[in-house]
Amino acid sequence: MRIQQLVIAVLLVFSFVACRKGSAPDEKYYGQVKYRTVSLPGTPAISVKWNGLLMDSILTENYKGFTYEAANTPGKLGFYKAGTDSLIVDTTITIHPNTTQEFRIIASSTLGMSGFMSPSTSSPDSLTFQIYLNLSSYYKYDVVDLQISSYKAAGAVTTDYALLKGMKNKRLYPITLSVPFKDAAGTKILWVASMKDPATGQVIPLPRTPYMFTFANAASAGVYISTVSDNAGTMRSTLTAI
Repeated sequence: MRIQQLVIAVLLVFSFVACRKGSAPDEKYYGQVKYRTVSLPGTPAISVKWNGLLMDSILTENYKGFTYEAANTPGKLGFYKAGTDSLIVDTTITIHPNTTQEFRIIASSTLGMSGFMSPSTSSPDSLTFQIYLNLSSYYKYDVVDLQISSYKAAGAVTTDYALLKGMKNKRLYPITLSVPFKDAAGTKILWVASMKDPATGQVIPLPRTPYMFTFANAASAGVYISTVSDNAGTMRSTLTAI
């Protein structure tokens, strides 16, 4: 009996040792960092570095990112002009397990804006704009007034809404404009614009009549930067959601 007990004890010891030798290594956990640029005039190609290590060479408007082992130690996430050590913006973050951190980067030398873009908030019933005027040499104006109007296709009815005075060319207009997204019947509003001579108040002629152009036909309410520009005089407004 004692011999049997001794044999069982020895087998248990060997079994325990075998389990320890074959035990799995410590588990590793990972987190994800995602980022994209806000596409604005003068936005350069951007490189991404994590603690000085190049992770991405070019950012786009679509989210990109990397997965990295989670750690309790904070690290430096930096965004640079591609191919240089010219820092645009950086921040210190900790990569947490099974989590995703998202960043939107704004870097426009044209608008003089750089940094991280915070989540935008606005009324779900409105469109909010900052406007950048970018006229070519076709128009001999350094400053214009911009008339914003609603437009109804039925009957081609135009209703003036706001006159933005003193809009300087190649500058971001400092006043924010908010307009309704839908009318009282719940129909999306088409917004149009025309330029006026600040000295006379007369509408500035475009290459073709009528002397107005689509300012905003956004798919959803939100906050936008509108780049108002022309191609040989033909006007357009390009919306960038921020």
